[in-house]
Amino acid sequence: MSRRETFHCDVCGVERKESNHWFLVFLHEASGHGSPAVSIQPWDFRDACMQGTQHACGHPHACVLAERRFDERQTQRLSEGAQ
Repeated sequence: MSRRETFHCDVCGVERKESNHWFLVFLHEASGHGSPAVSIQPWDFRDACMQGTQHACGHPHACVLAERRFDERQTQRLSEGAQ
């Protein structure tokens, strides 16, 4: 019996069905200067299963997740600088 993976939008919680307009959002360090970078890419099942990947049911929610990731990283950098 094969295992069926289910995914939900990290903004609104809707479950992914067989549509192709979903996106994946990643936060990583930009090469060369350590600044945060956000990548948004079209749906890929293997990448969707990676730890730290966020799932978006469409372009607007991908933008929301990217903004949240930048905000989280900026808050983290500010708190590190205050110490």
